[in-house]
Amino acid sequence: MSHGIKASIAVLLLLSCPAPAAASEKTKLPLSRAIEISLEKNLDLKIALAGTRESAGYLMRSEGEFDWDLKSSLSRDYNTTPTASTLDGVDEDNSLKTNKNALGFGFNKKFAFGPKLGINYSQNVSGSNSSYATTNPLYSANVAGSFEVSVLKLLTPSWFRRSLDESEQDWRIAETRHGEKLVDTVQKTIDLYFDCKQAEQEFRVQTEIHKIALENLEFVQRKRSAGLASKIDLLDAVVAEKRADEGRLRAQETLSRSTDELNAHILGDLGQEFELEGDLTAEAEKSLPEMPAAALDERPDLQRSRHELTKAEIGERGASRELYPDFNAKANVTYAGIGRDLTEAQEPLKEFANRSYSASLTASMPLFRWTARGTHKSAQAKLEAQSLRNLQLKRNIEIELRSSLRRFESAGKRVEALKRAIESETESFAAKKAFLRAGRIGVAELNRSMDSLLHAELELVKATVSRVKARYAATKAGGVLLKEIRN
Repeated sequence: MSHGIKASIAVLLLLSCPAPAAASEKTKLPLSRAIEISLEKNLDLKIALAGTRESAGYLMRSEGEFDWDLKSSLSRDYNTTPTASTLDGVDEDNSLKTNKNALGFGFNKKFAFGPKLGINYSQNVSGSNSSYATTNPLYSANVAGSFEVSVLKLLTPSWFRRSLDESEQDWRIAETRHGEKLVDTVQKTIDLYFDCKQAEQEFRVQTEIHKIALENLEFVQRKRSAGLASKIDLLDAVVAEKRADEGRLRAQETLSRSTDELNAHILGDLGQEFELEGDLTAEAEKSLPEMPAAALDERPDLQRSRHELTKAEIGERGASRELYPDFNAKANVTYAGIGRDLTEAQEPLKEFANRSYSASLTASMPLFRWTARGTHKSAQAKLEAQSLRNLQLKRNIEIELRSSLRRFESAGKRVEALKRAIESETESFAAKKAFLRAGRIGVAELNRSMDSLLHAELELVKATVSRVKARYAATKAGGVLLKEIRN
């Protein structure tokens, strides 16, 4: 009996239920194409990718906290006030008229290491019809600067950009979650693909066994008609054929279910027909690829865990700074000038004359600091929990890698042992079949030999698929699955 895996789903379905000629033309589906389609159509992957874009948007929003805030303004005021006194500098029959035109521009900037800086320039032109307005119009100009910083928190510059740093970690976490989903999708596709290959091969084996059982039944029926076989032999042959047919139908049902599961995963629907490509035996004979420690360290789930740990550290550092009092230092300085024209008004600014300034230092701290202490305690617990999760993940990965490597080696040994067993079972079955035709043994003994051969064949299929899946599981655990697929 051949041990090569050459049958396809199309051929298997044709063996079990005749179909129109057009149905035999099915799309060839190698493993690489199945993975490619699943990555294109998988909704979980698209959701994870959308989450990455969402986190990138939040990161950009956090960066806006340190953006340059540019301001400009232009205004005109005009007032007409009725007058009842000559003290306003206008005739009683006239109204007091004033106007003011103002222009201003400047910027404010919050720096990521703590300080806030602002510089603003403004100039005004005012006029009036009052006779007391000796300088009409009157020009004024001033430049104002402001500086503010939290003194103690300045010792820990990262405190000021903690929101930005946390948003950056959130973005990296979202990226690694997408990477995790990508690897999981590839691994699931591989598992379903080879589950389908296993069901295909099992159906082939069951079909061959049923064919042999049917040939034996026909042979015994002929001998019974000639009076050379007992009724017991005939009944044994009938039972063996029925049991083999039931096994074939059960394998056909498993194959259909496996095909539907693969369809639903890679295409999102059922009923598509394709022909799986690739030699299962050749896949099982592949050796393990090189799995350097650097690749293991770059696993998406390990990267995600590290980013989550970094985020927890940022939160704990920020919470610890909240335990200290706030010492806010502020300083303001203004240079101003006035004149009959703009040049005269701006002259003091050039010489830094007409200066006024203010400075302050404010200290504040809640008496019992319940909020700060509670926040810090919670942040410490969160950091400790994340550290333990990170350690647990590393241990689980080590277990996963060792387990998959053991399964790979164990399945390889089983494959070799089963191949030798099948050779012996095949020879034994052939000999007993010849003995039956010579009338030296009964059908029951042949049936037992056929059952042993069937069991060995099916176990070989299972061991072969187990070795293939264990190999891919090991590459996933070692962080080189995607590289292996690309190769």
